[in-house]
Amino acid sequence: MTHYTKSVLCLLRNEALLPEIVAVGNELTNGLLWPYGKKPNFENIVRFLNADIRAVRETAPEAKTMLHLDNGGNNALYRNWFDSYFACGGLDFDYIGLSCYPFWHGTMEDLRNNMHDLARHYGKEMIVAEVSTGFSMEDYAAWEKLEPEQRKGMATKPELAAWVPYPMTPEGQSAFVQAVMETIRDVPDGRGKGFVYWEPAWIPVPGCSWASSYSADYDPDDAGVYYGGSACDNQALFDAEGKPLESLKTFAYVRTGTDLAARIDSVEPVSVTVKLNNKIILPETVPAIYNNGAVEEVPVIWDETVDLASISASQVGTYPVRGIAQGAEVTCCINMVEENYVTNYSFEDADTSMWRITEAAPTTDFQNKATDAHTGSISLHFWNAKTVEFTAEQDITGCGRGNTHSPSRPRAGI
Repeated sequence: MTHYTKSVLCLLRNEALLPEIVAVGNELTNGLLWPYGKKPNFENIVRFLNADIRAVRETAPEAKTMLHLDNGGNNALYRNWFDSYFACGGLDFDYIGLSCYPFWHGTMEDLRNNMHDLARHYGKEMIVAEVSTGFSMEDYAAWEKLEPEQRKGMATKPELAAWVPYPMTPEGQSAFVQAVMETIRDVPDGRGKGFVYWEPAWIPVPGCSWASSYSADYDPDDAGVYYGGSACDNQALFDAEGKPLESLKTFAYVRTGTDLAARIDSVEPVSVTVKLNNKIILPETVPAIYNNGAVEEVPVIWDETVDLASISASQVGTYPVRGIAQGAEVTCCINMVEENYVTNYSFEDADTSMWRITEAAPTTDFQNKATDAHTGSISLHFWNAKTVEFTAEQDITGCGRGNTHSPSRPRAGI
């Protein structure tokens, strides 16, 4: 260990490439140099790391040292690991490094809480040494041109990405990077020192691989099988053709700021519900979502060629009308419904006195459970262990002569 570390640092020094920080090992959570330094054998883990730290101090005394673990949101793991390291005689070092991939390693709040606790407990400066998230959910098999059994596949699998509060888009990627920066900035006593986006330029090319096939000797179940392709193609800061993404600008904007002109990204669809043969009045404004996240009502111009009177006189159904709101397309769905003469028909109003119900509680009650309600969230719930008959009725007025119908939608469970 000592010889290897010294030889690498001497080579770098001779090329004027000596680093300011040396990460001794990589993601040391489960140890290093298996099986000899595999967790929980902290005696050997410390023996190896101490040899490396000494080698750095002797060969490049101006360089700082870092011990780097994964699972940056797992505070219990970090406390146990570093307590065990120091208890076995681990040498002092300069930085704690953390990996934090949001689809594997917890929430931004988990990372924040861990870094705050480590700062208080160990007094170390910290660097988020590996972090990234996706800008797309595209699978890059067509670019890698490998057989399916050779490919690692995306790390941001749909079931994992679903837990990440930042969408897999360039905008979501930018928001994630900003959140990482803010988390590091807020570490107590200024002990958050920065982060490394890994890996910004890892884009798919034919025949690419993230590991050597020879890695099967020590990692047969993962790298030995899926050494081809990359799990991080969709987490780079460049697209598959090598063109920089808009999210790359986040690194500049954090220093220079931005005065981007506000523009509408999208306009939410709207709807109106109108009784048959009643006048249809479309909304004059619609909610627009801007590129800075703001939501504002903006005026809209609806398609004047649509015959609203004919829709009103037609039949029950949904009729879309298109419009333009400050250059953005928007749709209003007109829901035509029949006149309903039943008062408080969906039980949403607190006053239910118009309903006469036999066999009241415990057989029946008004239950707030949207999954059981046809409209709204309230339903008339009934249950009894034995056969029971009950009625729910009210007096209907104002409907005049003619045909009427009164549908109900009962649900039963066993």
